[in-house]
Amino acid sequence: MKLNVGCGLEIVPGYDNLDNSLSIRVQSSPWLRAGAGLVERMLQRQAYTRFPAGVRWCDVTHGLPYPDTSVEVVYSSHMLEHLPRQSAEWFVREAYRVLKPGGVLRIAVPDLERKARDYLVRLELDSRHENASAALPADEFMQSTLLGVETRWTWRHPGEMYRAILARGHLWMWDGPSLSGLLFGIGFGDVREKGFRESVISEIEQLDVEERRGESVYVEGQRLLCSFALGCLSCCSAAASLGMIGI
Repeated sequence: MKLNVGCGLEIVPGYDNLDNSLSIRVQSSPWLRAGAGLVERMLQRQAYTRFPAGVRWCDVTHGLPYPDTSVEVVYSSHMLEHLPRQSAEWFVREAYRVLKPGGVLRIAVPDLERKARDYLVRLELDSRHENASAALPADEFMQSTLLGVETRWTWRHPGEMYRAILARGHLWMWDGPSLSGLLFGIGFGDVREKGFRESVISEIEQLDVEERRGESVYVEGQRLLCSFALGCLSCCSAAASLGMIGI
């Protein structure tokens, strides 16, 4: 079994494609679809995203609905940054739990380091008046990270209210070292930053999408066959008898 968590519209054959979009709930309910149709006619715009068939609704902040050591691959692209940091850690722990020994977790997120470096370059150009006609670097940085709220809504403008309610901004950003540290701290081994479509996962060309390539950092780790950090007493005892560790 293989999981594509936070798949959006990018489903991959042979995977359980999971997403927590409200649109999936709407699609699965005739009553909600009818209500959304009324909203669409009122706003004269599409009220919810039409997901491909086969995408399952799943809120990862409540865990992954799979047994321990039952999954070969957990893949997630541009989902982790939408979670509070504590929930992101919980998701990675859940990924570790469901992965078989030797199973792979691969996470792609917007690269905070890249965005910060771009901001500093733009700020330097702006200070030398080489970029005076463009938007302010700070505004561009906030817009690119999706960490802020730019417009407010009022009851007099239901379209703005609709966008505010369904806005899915970023809650915690990551760079390569911080994401690698998260995986390593939970017990993953062979944790590495990887390039675009550089992976041991055989379906990687379907999973890593081209439009995310320029802004993403990719980190991959494996669930160890045995993790001393998780307190496997029998393995630690065997290792001690061989002089590998001291207990």
